Amino acid sequence: MLGAGINVYAWDSQMVSIYNEAVAVLRANVVAGTPDAAEFLARLESRRAVNGIAMLLTKCPRPNSDYVLVTDRVGFLRATYGYPQALFMVPYFIDTPCPKNRPLFEMPVPPVKIPARPRVPDPVVVDFSSSGDHTFEVPAGVALLIAECWGGSGNGGNGSPDRSGGGGGGGAYVSHTIAVIPEATINLHVGGIAGDSWVVDNTTVLAKGGATAADNASGQGGQASASIGTTKFSGGNGGTGEVTDFMQPAGGGGGGSSASPSGNGNAGQNGSGGVGGSGGSLPEGGTGGNGASDIENNGSPGTAPGGGGGGGSGLSGGLGAGAIGKVRITYTAG
Repeated sequence: MLGAGINVYAWDSQMVSIYNEAVAVLRANVVAGTPDAAEFLARLESRRAVNGIAMLLTKCPRPNSDYVLVTDRVGFLRATYGYPQALFMVPYFIDTPCPKNRPLFEMPVPPVKIPARPRVPDPVVVDFSSSGDHTFEVPAGVALLIAECWGGSGNGGNGSPDRSGGGGGGGAYVSHTIAVIPEATINLHVGGIAGDSWVVDNTTVLAKGGATAADNASGQGGQASASIGTTKFSGGNGGTGEVTDFMQPAGGGGGGSSASPSGNGNAGQNGSGGVGGSGGSLPEGGTGGNGASDIENNGSPGTAPGGGGGGGSGLSGGLGAGAIGKVRITYTAG
């Protein structure tokens, strides 16, 4: 039923069904002989819709009239006049005539303010790439940091008259999140040749270094089982050096790669047929040095962090040096 004192319905441009409902009610009131219903219906049917704006339409008001805004938005007094979708009552008072078929009152849709997503500061990464002891000053506001360690790698083996040298083992990798005190100083150590790398101390975060090759035997990679941290991977083993007749060409074993966040390090290849084996490699890890070929050639050094050295070739080939490890500290500023 048309509510008492209501003489204009507003229509939201997207509410076709509610508009049709309002027309049906007005038509029923026309049949029932409700005063002004026919005029209200005619003006409602000649509505003017503006996208994005809820409008009161058509009927020039009388003083002290009320108006119902009909919309698809749920709100106050929605059931007061028999329209479940009515949003609220708009008391509106005007004493001056209004032009025919013009909006009586426009209500702009308030802009939707999407809260700005708080910017997350970029992580800060600090690398320590020289062997030995270091310190890190924890910035103010930082209570957690991620410590990553790569162990140092082993040297390759020297050649001798009847064999070549094996490849050195690559360093292990660990990652661990530790709680720290803002503005405190923490100690850390970057492993040298075959040395361990650690943060805080060697019982908190530790990556084992790879082993140096002995004669033609391969050097073992730093072992995850002997390392300390949440994420742990083993370094790659060095390749085996070739054994030959006295003073014959013998290829040295390739050095193993270090481990990395990608996984365990890859082993160096064995020397064979007088040709040195290739060093292992892995993304974000140090690459193992290649083993030397023929006779009296030196193995290639490994690359940091923690790539094992290549083995020297037969007779008197010199070893390829291993590489130092690395420590990386990552934190987000408060």
